[in-house]
Amino acid sequence: MRIPRGRSKETAFVLVAVLVVISILSYSAYEFAHWIEVETETAMVQGRQTQTRYLAESGQAFIEAIERLRRQGQQVPLLDNNSDLFDGIAISLEAKEAGDESVATAEPEGRMTIRSSIPSSESSKGSGPTSSTENVRFGTDSEAARIHVNAWFLRDAKSLESALLALPAATKERVAAVLDWLDADDVKREGGAEREEYEKLEPAIVPRNGLLESLDELLLVQGMTPAVFFGEDANRNGLLDPEENDGEQQPPMDDEDGELDPGWKDFLTLWSVEPNVDRKGLPKIRLHEPDLGKLYSQIEREFSTEWAQWIISARVLGTAGMFREPVSPEVVPPEMGPFRFGSTLDLVDARVVGIYQGKTVDKESPLRSSEGDFREQLEKVMDRLTVEWEPQVQGRLDVTSARMESLSLLKSLSEEERKKIVDSRPPIGVPRNSSAETSANDDRQPRGTNAWLLTGGILPKETLRLIERDICSTSHVIRFETAGRMLGQRQGHRLEIVLDTGVMPPRVRSRSRLDRWGSVNSLQQEDESGQAKELPTLGEEALAPGSS
Repeated sequence: MRIPRGRSKETAFVLVAVLVVISILSYSAYEFAHWIEVETETAMVQGRQTQTRYLAESGQAFIEAIERLRRQGQQVPLLDNNSDLFDGIAISLEAKEAGDESVATAEPEGRMTIRSSIPSSESSKGSGPTSSTENVRFGTDSEAARIHVNAWFLRDAKSLESALLALPAATKERVAAVLDWLDADDVKREGGAEREEYEKLEPAIVPRNGLLESLDELLLVQGMTPAVFFGEDANRNGLLDPEENDGEQQPPMDDEDGELDPGWKDFLTLWSVEPNVDRKGLPKIRLHEPDLGKLYSQIEREFSTEWAQWIISARVLGTAGMFREPVSPEVVPPEMGPFRFGSTLDLVDARVVGIYQGKTVDKESPLRSSEGDFREQLEKVMDRLTVEWEPQVQGRLDVTSARMESLSLLKSLSEEERKKIVDSRPPIGVPRNSSAETSANDDRQPRGTNAWLLTGGILPKETLRLIERDICSTSHVIRFETAGRMLGQRQGHRLEIVLDTGVMPPRVRSRSRLDRWGSVNSLQQEDESGQAKELPTLGEEALAPGSS
C-alpha cells in the first residue's frame, strides 16, 4: 500500500523527535551517572579526610592518656624517642561490636604516627638536621628548649637580645626591629623600626608595641622575611628534601650546602611554662614559708628533724647567700624568720652561726658535698624545695635539649661552659628521665632537676646559682607532630600540637595543620607489606620506662 506523501513526512518527523528525545535522555542518564560518580568519589575523599583527621587527633589523645597515667603514679613510657610506640601504629576504622571476631582480626586500615621536629642524629651543638629519613625521631620535644620571647623580654631584654643575635641570619638591625616591636614606646633603637617606618608601608600597619600574641606576628617586623623565619624546611618535615638543597632551581631558595638550616621559628616559643611542682606533680615546699611552724613540720615529714632544725635556724639567723627582708623587726620579728633563701643551692655546705634567745647556735647544713649520698640528697632537695613565690614560672630554658643558640640566653655562662653543658648531656633523642623510677644508675642522665650540672662537675655551685631560676631539666609543655594516613592512599593529615601536661586534663596551647606544607607520605617509615604495629594498652608493666 502506498503511503501518502504528507503522512510520510509526519512519520519521519516523529522518528527524528524520538531519536532526539532518546539522545537527550541518554545524555541526561550519562550526566546523572557521572554526577553520581563524582559525588560518590567526593564523599569518599571527604570521608577519608575525616578519617585521617581523626587518626591524627588520636595521637593527641594517646599522649594525653600517657600523661594522665603518669600523674596517677603508674609507670608509663618516656615520650622522647620510641619508634615502637609512636611509629605507624595501626588503628582499626571499623565499628567493632562485642563478639565480632571478624572485625577484631581484620587488618586495620589506619596508621597514626607521632614524631618530633628535631631528628635523633642532630648534634648537641645545634647544627641543622640531615637528609636521611633514618634520623626521624618518634616522640615529643621539650617546649622549654625554645626561647620564650615574651617572658624573657619582661625578665631581661638584654639577654633576649643576645640570644636573638645568635640565631641564624640574625643582624643587629633585625633584632633591634623585633625589640622595638615588643617595647611599649615609639623610641627607635639603632637600626630598629617604630610607628613612623610602618606607616610608610603600603598598606600601612600599626606595630604591636607590646607582647606577641603569635610567633607568626614576627613576619610583620621590618627586615623579617619568610626565609629567615621558616628556614629552608619548606614542607615542615624536619628533613632536607631535594628541592631544599638545589640552590635556586626550585623553591624554596637555599644555599645548597647539604644542611637544613633552621629558621627563627624553630628557636622561639610563647608557651613554655613550668608549674612549681615536683616530679610526681605534688606542690613543692616553699622555703620562704612565713609560718615557720608549718615549714618545720613540712621539712621534718619530708626529710628529717635535723633538716628541719637547720632550715629554721637559717631562716632566723641567716647564712651565706641568704638575704634579709628589708623590713623592721616590728613588722617581721626574728622568730618569724627575716632571712630568705635566694636559691636551693644556699643549703649546700652552709653553716649557721649566731646567737638566738641567749644561746649560741653553730649548725652545719645536712646537705654536704663531701657525703657519699650528696647526689641523691641534692636531687631530692631541688625536686621538693623551692624559692619561687609564683605557682608557675614562664620561660625557663630546658638545658637538657636546648640548642647552642638558645643557650646564649644565659649570659652568665661563657661559651666554654655552654659547650660543656651540651657535650655532657645525652644526645638529643635519647630518652631522658623525667620520673623518679627511671635511669637512676646512669651518671650521664639528667633526672628532671638541675642537680646533674653540679654533681656531674659541669658547672661550679656559684655559676649554677646564678642561672638556677632561669633553667630547668625537664618540661611539662611538649611539642609534637601527629600524622594520620590510610593504607594505600596519598591522603594524610598532619597536626603540630603544643600540649601543656602541667595541668590536668592536659591543655592544648597551640595547634596548627601541617599537611598544607607537605604530604604525610614523606614521613612514612614503615613497610606497608609488613605486619602492622598494634596500639598498646597503657598502664601495663610492658610499657614501663626503659622497656620497648
